[in-house]
Amino acid sequence: LARVNRATRFAWGKANALGSLRLLRRHPDLTTLGLVTFASTLAGAVMPSTWVLYVTYRYHWAPGATGISLAVLGVTSMIAQVLVIGRFVKRFGERVSLFAGIGFGALGLIACGLAANGWWFATGFVGLCLWGLAPAAGQAMMTRHVGADEQGELQGAIGSMRGLAMVFGPGIFTTAFAIGIAHDLPGAAWYLGAALLLVAVLPALRETQIVAHPSTSSG
Repeated sequence: LARVNRATRFAWGKANALGSLRLLRRHPDLTTLGLVTFASTLAGAVMPSTWVLYVTYRYHWAPGATGISLAVLGVTSMIAQVLVIGRFVKRFGERVSLFAGIGFGALGLIACGLAANGWWFATGFVGLCLWGLAPAAGQAMMTRHVGADEQGELQGAIGSMRGLAMVFGPGIFTTAFAIGIAHDLPGAAWYLGAALLLVAVLPALRETQIVAHPSTSSG
């Protein structure tokens, strides 16, 4: 930030994961986008929490195959970031990109949960990669709801929401996985992730203030 837009003094009350969230209380118009950000990150915790457990239990993959699957997801996600996401947002606007990303993410999670074998599991990677549209568009939209002197605090609040989601996510999804396999539903954790996305996006569908900036809308 330019020096004129920086905070005049350092405050310990804001320098923690919960303190930075006070920004959302000062800007109620950020509540819906904040909820979507938190839910999207929480749903995404299903992957680091249960990936190895899931593919080992359901597909009997050895560590080598598991590592390759994670590498493929990582590479395809980077390709999507470079070749697809920026162009998609520019072409269709941020609001469409937000909802499209949530939709792709939910489809990817459901596909992974339904997949009866490893090859079908890999088809879910497409949706998981395009899920990246949601955080990219959501963060850009949130920056326009605060002043220039609050941009740093906003990034702290976004980081706090994502950090808190990753604190709670592992316990939620490993529990869902354990309950699922006990009831012959090994994809339960993935379905729960998709449900979180779809439920959290409902308020955003009704929120008339979530409108993409004119410069990012399609011509």
